[in-house]
Amino acid sequence: MIARRMISVAFTLAAALSAPAGLGAPAQPSSLAAARIGSDAPGSAATVAPDTPASVPDCGELTCNVTGSAFVVAWFGEEPAVAALRIGRTPDSLGEDALCDDRDDTPGCGLEARAHYVTVTGLEPETTYYVQRFENGRPAGPLCRVKTGAVLRPRLPQTRYGRVVQDDGVTPAADTFVRYEIRGPRGRSAALCDLVRAEDEGYWVLDRGGVRTADHAAYYTPRPDDVEVVAASAGAAGLRTRQSRLAEANPLPDIVVPRTPPGSER
Repeated sequence: MIARRMISVAFTLAAALSAPAGLGAPAQPSSLAAARIGSDAPGSAATVAPDTPASVPDCGELTCNVTGSAFVVAWFGEEPAVAALRIGRTPDSLGEDALCDDRDDTPGCGLEARAHYVTVTGLEPETTYYVQRFENGRPAGPLCRVKTGAVLRPRLPQTRYGRVVQDDGVTPAADTFVRYEIRGPRGRSAALCDLVRAEDEGYWVLDRGGVRTADHAAYYTPRPDDVEVVAASAGAAGLRTRQSRLAEANPLPDIVVPRTPPGSER
């Protein structure tokens, strides 16, 4: 399983690093060309009151894998729900198409889960987009904004991978978000992320070569005193963070998260 994911990272990133390639290899990434769903569908979007651009906060840690043409929005809901996104270039002109979870292969969004992970593709570089999350057709949190990065030349991949397990040290922690940054005395990089699916046997895979600066305008250049910070979040089960040296060999040490509470899977 880990070999398959590493091959996916290498080939996709060598072809084009303007999309969040190889970061979990989503089977069905959402795009602005996503199929429109009816208002009676579970993932359909309710009407949202308009905001002014100045009043809309940055999406912050909800987003990761930001490139010149794509980004990921990832979050945990309090209860299992069907999730969807609507995005637009102004707060009052969100598209009518619902963008579904990467794992959702049902027509018009139908996957019920607590962990939501939506890859948005086909975007313009250096452009601000406004994002509204939905759970079961109702707004989940406030409208927020994210700006895509510059178009950068592809670089050779630098695969980093590891495993997330439950507190028995053996059981893979499925439906866990992994967030990766490089940090040091002079600042920190933008975040990469991956969703550990049930079929991944607990493994996450990311490309250090694709890490960008915090403003997503250039590749981040690691310095000798920088460290890698990998945070694994399992929603209600908790958050665990591990630091590693840049020279540390793969696989990185396991991250142990608390066992998922009964009834809260997915």
